[in-house]
Amino acid sequence: MTVPKKPVVVLDTAEPERLARFYAGLLGATTRPAPDDADLVLMRNARPPPVPRR
Repeated sequence: MTVPKKPVVVLDTAEPERLARFYAGLLGATTRPAPDDADLVLMRNARPPPVPRR
């Protein structure tokens, strides 16, 4: 049986909304508050930056 894996990164900060907006802009993602935790901001649909070719 295969188990799906989802990458998760957790960053602790005094200003979660500001940090989430920064990374969302960098990665082309969207943010929203977590429904059950006022101190948690969720980021979705992040795209990794392109890898430079040599």
